[in-house]
Amino acid sequence: MLAYASALLLYQNILMDGYDTKVF
Repeated sequence: MLAYASALLLYQNILMDGYDTKVF
């Protein structure tokens, strides 16, 4: 359960990073 939560957070982080790079 904890591994799944941390993986989800990491995935969200990557998505946000990609979004930021696209915007700026």
